Parts: sequence; C-alpha cells; structure tokens
Amino acid sequence: MSSDHLFRVASCTKMFTAALLLRLVQDGRLELDEPIVRWFPDLPKGDRIFVRQLLNHRSGLPDYEQDFPELSDKKWKPRELVDLALRAGTQAEPGGDFAYTNTGFILAGMIVEAEGGERLSHRIREQLFEPFGLTESWCGTDETPPEERRARANFHTGIGILDSTNWFAPSGMWAAGDMVSTPGDLVLWLEALFGGKVLDDACFEEMAANLCPAALAGTPLIEAGHGLLVFKYDEIVVKGHLGQIRGFVTMAAHDESNGINVSLATNSGARDVLSPHMTTIHDALGKVLHALRA
Repeated sequence: MSSDHLFRVASCTKMFTAALLLRLVQDGRLELDEPIVRWFPDLPKGDRIFVRQLLNHRSGLPDYEQDFPELSDKKWKPRELVDLALRAGTQAEPGGDFAYTNTGFILAGMIVEAEGGERLSHRIREQLFEPFGLTESWCGTDETPPEERRARANFHTGIGILDSTNWFAPSGMWAAGDMVSTPGDLVLWLEALFGGKVLDDACFEEMAANLCPAALAGTPLIEAGHGLLVFKYDEIVVKGHLGQIRGFVTMAAHDESNGINVSLATNSGARDVLSPHMTTIHDALGKVLHALRA
C-alpha cells in the first residue's frame, strides 16, 4: 500500500455533489428553500421536501443501501435507486430529525443534471476536479480509474476476509458516493473548499455553518451541514465527510482552529459499523489531529 493507491472514497462524493448544487443556488437557478416537486412531480411528498433537506439528511426519504444487491454489475439509473429506496423503506415526514440517507443526494445529482444539461460526472470534472488540481480523482459511474493502482478491498465477515473490491456497482452510489480518489486529492479539495475558492460566502455558510444535530453509529458525528458533516475528537471539532463502502473507509477533515486539512483512507471494512475494521480510522485520525495541534 502506498500514497499512490486509489480508494473508493464513497460518501466523500457528497461534498462535490452539494458544491455543484450550491453553485446553482449562487447563479440564481434555484433556491434551497423551494420544494423539489419542480423536478420530481411524481415523488411522494415532493411538494413538502425542500432542496436543502436533500443535503442535510432531513428529507424523510428512506435509504436503499442495505437493500442494494452488492454483487450486481448492473448499470443503475438514478431514478431506479430512488424507486428502490421507496420500495425498501418507509418515508417519513420531511423536516424531522437527521436521518442519513443516500437517496437525497441521488435526487440532488439529478437536479444538477437537469439544470446544467450535462452529466454529473462531466460537471464534477470540469468545475471541481480540473480547476483545483484533483488529477487523481474519478467519478466511477462514467469514468475508469487505472486498474493497476486500485487498492484491493478487504471485507471482514464471520466467514473470513473477502475481496470486495468490485462489490457494489459505482452507479449504485452515483451522486451519493461513486468517487475513486486519494487522500492527497481530498486534501486539495478541502484546501479549495475551506479556502473560499469553490463557493461564495453565503453558499459556503449554508454548507459549512448552517448545522443541525446529527449522529451516526460508530462515528463521532455531532452535526450535519449541507453536504458537510461535523465530527468531534475529544475537544477537536472538524468539518468534512466520512466515506464507507464495502471494504473501504475514508475520512476527510478540516480543523478550523488551525486550518489544517487531513485525509485518511483504509482498504478494510465490515458490515457491522461498530467493528474495529470500521471505527479504527477515527482513533487514528484523532491521534493525527492531536499531534498536529501539539
């Protein structure tokens, strides 16, 4: 394993999808507090779900990840994922408590495509990867990273360790988590985002400072913004994102107290979110953050 290896960074993708949607807000193409029925007239409760609730996990939409066929190599369409979620879970009333769901970000990506007239992967590459020097990042649904540089995924189960590198088709996460990248590229992204190069002040404030209480089992999550999550390691609070997908766990974190950006990636995971194969990354990140402060 080396720093050149490529990892599936999963839900760290959500930062990029949110940034593109917030750029549409900047441009006056849509508002965070308008209902999504404009784009999804047949979606249940679409007239009561606001755009911002797709990004802060308060849409009430059920998730589909636990019902997704892990070994399928099907090329999934975004609307198929939304329909899978609605079949798999119970939809709650919008605007309630934080409830992590990939489905909201699938819809957010669909809005970005509808308003931009281009594939989401093209817009991410053209507007975010290339301008900020992310040369080691790919959108897995439409792009193919170098096979020889991919880290192999180790999925710990009750029957041993399985190679899960090719489990869970990238299109099955799409706007919610299909990116392949390196910790170095994620640090470049955090530098651009928190350095004010991606969004104007108002939209960045919505993304990073308009927060709601949040929790996620096995993690030190305390709050959620709009495409960003807030974690607390002892007294150190960081903003960024967590990515978890079969056999990979990634953290990208910005410490606002000193401006330092850190990213860690592992090629080990488990189905149980409380397993040390899932949680040890937080122990390591906490030690790194304390060492940097010292």
